[in-house]
Amino acid sequence: MTPEQIIETLAQKLGPMAEVAWAAYLKQVYVNVFGGALWMMVFFGAALVCWRLAHKYQGIKDSTDRELAIVAAYIGVVTCLLLAFCAFVFDVLKILNPEYHAIQMLLGR
Repeated sequence: MTPEQIIETLAQKLGPMAEVAWAAYLKQVYVNVFGGALWMMVFFGAALVCWRLAHKYQGIKDSTDRELAIVAAYIGVVTCLLLAFCAFVFDVLKILNPEYHAIQMLLGR
């Protein structure tokens, strides 16, 4: 099926509510993008905190668990940056083509 046929089929099934449903799903895509951007900022903030902790522990000379704390902090940085990247890819990039993602939500995909 072509996209035009899919849209026509959906419009026939939804009837007079097609325009309202389309507007609601399109707004939901923007809400999802905003939520993904918020999560991305949270993960970047957590990565910054982990980075600061790693540098704080590097300044301590007599700690026996210093190396473990530094490694754990750097693992936290990498994990948070990876989660931020996932939030960007799976949510924020939907802003490039919100109509496509609205159709996908309407189709239940």
